[in-house]
Amino acid sequence: EGKAIALELATPPYPVFKQLHYLYTSLILPLVGSFLTGNKDPYLYLYRSVQAYPDPQQVAAVFREFGFTQVHYDQLC
Repeated sequence: EGKAIALELATPPYPVFKQLHYLYTSLILPLVGSFLTGNKDPYLYLYRSVQAYPDPQQVAAVFREFGFTQVHYDQLC
């Protein structure tokens, strides 16, 4: 018996946080990243990968499929 802990970035479910998340990850983060590193592509990739990532319920279902019996998740916003 053991534990597995996963810390993932996901799109927030609440409309206000979803809009802030969109502005930050699609506009602000690539702009600042480009200014600091000269390359915005990794920061745009982060935005696209978070958008494509399954929601917490789907991730929990995958853990259950692999035999985890006590699965729960917490959303920070």
